[in-house]
Amino acid sequence: MTIKKITDKLLNLDNFITITLIGVSLFNFVSTTIEVIINKKLTFYDSAIVKSLNVTASEHSDKFAIFITNFGGILTSTIIIILLITILLYYRKYKDSLFIIMVTSGGYILFNSLKLIINRERPIVNTSLIEASGYSYPSGHATISTCLYGALIYLTYKYIKNTHVKIIIILILSILILLIGASRVYLGVHYPSDVFAGINLGIFWLSLNIYIYKHINQKQIIKIKKLTEF
Repeated sequence: MTIKKITDKLLNLDNFITITLIGVSLFNFVSTTIEVIINKKLTFYDSAIVKSLNVTASEHSDKFAIFITNFGGILTSTIIIILLITILLYYRKYKDSLFIIMVTSGGYILFNSLKLIINRERPIVNTSLIEASGYSYPSGHATISTCLYGALIYLTYKYIKNTHVKIIIILILSILILLIGASRVYLGVHYPSDVFAGINLGIFWLSLNIYIYKHINQKQIIKIKKLTEF
């Protein structure tokens, strides 16, 4: 088997995985949204989970949850995005910079727009560990952290050559996304379904941008190859 055939197979596999993620995440988000709007039982179970976590909260776990949740906040996310774009621009990775901007800014607009459309109120708990304004569904922290750290996972997969380092970074970032989502439920500012929907919305938007990003790159490669043939 030639190198070209191996490369083509890998590209086809990557495209299949990306398209599958787009479809599955969109289905999960839409089905959960329908359940939230129509099925009151989901809200009942959501409330029960939030209240049980709030009752069993401890001082150490509170501090850890607040520390973790900040990684999905606007301030921390903005600082990371600016630093990341600055580094990418320094190394002349203009397409990667644009990719980060599209994924994060688009994700922010997307979840805020959906919050205004769905209008789900936040959970009511006895002890509020942090203050959160606006509507609850979907979780903005879950969406943005999935978009931002998911984009970092993609760039890690793309650029890091050492397999062990690559796996470690991807695992850390994946766990961070899940912990940020879990912290929102623990702190009593989101229902589990808010977080689940936010993560799926983030995966959908991230995967869609990856597909577009790769498609544009492939088109440019074909153009370069045609020019070199003359």
